[in-house]
Amino acid sequence: MPKKPPRHNPPNRAFRTVQSAATVLRRISQKSGVVLPAQGGSGAPSHIDVIRASLPEELRPRLLTCLLKPAEIVLFAESATWATRLRVAAVEAAETGAFVGMSGANPRITVRISPRPQAR
Repeated sequence: MPKKPPRHNPPNRAFRTVQSAATVLRRISQKSGVVLPAQGGSGAPSHIDVIRASLPEELRPRLLTCLLKPAEIVLFAESATWATRLRVAAVEAAETGAFVGMSGANPRITVRISPRPQAR
């Protein structure tokens, strides 16, 4: 019976470093062009604050979070009903130029559903 070939285990394993999840997510988001929400404490309004300010008062609490992609803004609502209303209001706000500095001159607006976690 023939012997198995030896496994290739390089002696220098320095290229295998342990990295935090935040570092890996930051690197992935930079490569893909996605802008993650700013962590609090910077003083400048984050992009979700700018989007909420351009929405009608009754829709502001229904916007859970958002992502900025190249030429696209993805908004997350808590239900299909609020997603529809949010989409209409966000398109109207984009036509007035409220989102020009975020994702280009004419960003595509996508609304997805992300329900709030249930309290136990």
